[in-house]
Amino acid sequence: VDRMYVHEDKIADWPVMNEIIDKNKRIIAFQHNGPSCKNEYLIGCPSQIHYWWDYTIATRFDFASVDDILDFPKSCLIHYGKGGSKSFFNLNHFITDLIPNQSVAVAINTEEVIKTRVSVCSELNDGISLNFLTVDFWNSGNILNVVDGYNEAQSKLLR
Repeated sequence: VDRMYVHEDKIADWPVMNEIIDKNKRIIAFQHNGPSCKNEYLIGCPSQIHYWWDYTIATRFDFASVDDILDFPKSCLIHYGKGGSKSFFNLNHFITDLIPNQSVAVAINTEEVIKTRVSVCSELNDGISLNFLTVDFWNSGNILNVVDGYNEAQSKLLR
């Protein structure tokens, strides 16, 4: 617990990771409507577990088809967390079905599709940087390479 970072002020900017690490903090935890912490108003979560929607905006998650995700003007709209501080941006990138479908994930988890969607969604949302990419079947496609490249490019912007 003593290595968990607690962000005390919902409005203040978050420190960069190096600043958190310099304070010997290594864990940042979020929850959204978990079994013990239904929301920020109910007692149950320790202060080290931040309420997701206080800090995060996100696209919708109920895409029915590949065409829905590729319709960037619609799929990139911020649907959740509009009242939060918007410190973090979560891009939902999966097709909602009864069960996850790996063949669909292969089609949308390509490097070209993810790079394009991340870029367009950021641009359509006032240039906000992506923090979380939520996918099904992370090992289908080149997701880790895309994320590594994106993080490297973002780190150069902060220098």
